[in-house]
Amino acid sequence: MQTPQHATLDFVADIICPWCAIGHRHLNAALSTLATEGLVITVMWRPFLLYPNAPPEGFAQQEHLLQRFGSREAADRYHAGVTEAARAVGFDIDYERISVTPSTLNAHRVLLLAEASGRQFQLADALARTFFEEGGDIADPAALCRMTGAVGVNPAAVAEMLASDRFLADVQQSDLVSKQRGIRQVPAFCMHGRILNVPDIGGLATALRAAHRSLRPQ
Repeated sequence: MQTPQHATLDFVADIICPWCAIGHRHLNAALSTLATEGLVITVMWRPFLLYPNAPPEGFAQQEHLLQRFGSREAADRYHAGVTEAARAVGFDIDYERISVTPSTLNAHRVLLLAEASGRQFQLADALARTFFEEGGDIADPAALCRMTGAVGVNPAAVAEMLASDRFLADVQQSDLVSKQRGIRQVPAFCMHGRILNVPDIGGLATALRAAHRSLRPQ
């Protein structure tokens, strides 16, 4: 029997990035494929803040889209492509239900807390679905407590953490380090200390396999 090989992958992402949610689903498929080949990859969530200066209440979505794309028509064209890509991996996005582009600082803090329970990526999926499918609030502490409880993370522990500054510096440091490394768009994938070139998110298994073979310590 072949001895399994092991590797660690940093998944650099933000909850309100649709391509991160799409990439997460492609990543899950890639991990399953590689595991059957004897390559077991442990994935680490690395917080990235698309809008590090977002106020706690977030931005009005329509104003944000106008600033980003220049017109509603341009935003609609971009959203159509994203929605199609999401639907292909079983993820429905309803941009009409999103009224606020939120700060994701608290969401990332909760995800770091959830790592110890092994529910981190399950929670990341729940947060993404709440935001993209329902237009739900993923910044409000009470809402975060409800969502974490639904996936098996102790909501009392979440409330206590959010009332403190725990994990605040961790999120900000992760964001800073990623940007200092040159990461400007997410999702990004890092293995063996290198940022991987993944031109086709659907070909993620191929990219991870090649990276492990060429970059692993000898």
